[in-house]
Amino acid sequence: MPWLADLTAAILQRVLGRYVTGLDGRSLKLAVWSGRVVLERLTLRPDALLGLLPVHVRAGFVGRIVMVVPWHKLGTLPVTVELHDVHVLASPLNEELWTDEQEAAYGWAQKQAKLRAREHEVQALLERLLARSAADAAEDGSFSATLLARVVENVHLSVVGLHVRYEDRTNAGAPCALGLRLGAAHVKSVDAQGRARFVERAPGAAVRKLLELSKLSLYLDAEHPTLLSELPDAAAIERAFRDDAEAWLEKDASATEAADAASVLRPLSGRLLCEIAAPRRERPAAAADAATLVRAQVE
Repeated sequence: MPWLADLTAAILQRVLGRYVTGLDGRSLKLAVWSGRVVLERLTLRPDALLGLLPVHVRAGFVGRIVMVVPWHKLGTLPVTVELHDVHVLASPLNEELWTDEQEAAYGWAQKQAKLRAREHEVQALLERLLARSAADAAEDGSFSATLLARVVENVHLSVVGLHVRYEDRTNAGAPCALGLRLGAAHVKSVDAQGRARFVERAPGAAVRKLLELSKLSLYLDAEHPTLLSELPDAAAIERAFRDDAEAWLEKDASATEAADAASVLRPLSGRLLCEIAAPRRERPAAAADAATLVRAQVE
């Protein structure tokens, strides 16, 4: 088990470190050993979204990340990862005002995004770390690369309380704000009937994933919006996000949202069932990467 705990900590450090600041590798490793990792009040890096979108993160917060690893039943119960209260305030990139360090960071982020587009980065990392830990794994007959792959395929991911807001005061004729809100999203592995299960996939078979969305909405405020970027500091922006989240959750979607002129997409919920192709190494050379939508239900 030591090699698997070290592997889990390394993956968390690698993945989370790209987006948030202040991670303590030693504390993270100890938390993984306990089977429950709880990280609170995390701050997003200013360049956290550069690999995804050409925007600057003016302020970004993650209220809590919870990861539960059932070490004693790892082959039969899923690893669960929960992200709570993710709030992001983004603005356009102003390259003319960049420092040399910011320009270098943007170039690096673009390079990493291209690499991730060509390869499955997490899978490549897993394979490198597994090779490095092969000797330890051989001594522990109850764990293997096959078990690790099964665990990764059965991770349950939840995001509860997401608000991404983009404010533009320079490119538009007047200040405007575009935002996305999400009450909750859950991704889990399911069986052929769409029921949540710890699935043991046969070699070459597809993986079935169920995505459940709750209260997904979009808004565009171009009529004299209150700009969070004009607040005095990050603490004030964080308070504004929290107050907005409380007010939004209390709204009656059928009445208030219908009368909201800034609303582009009224809150909707739905379920998407997808089949994801098996890893490349298990498929014929001519087979392409694919994800097939099996069933969609929108409320």
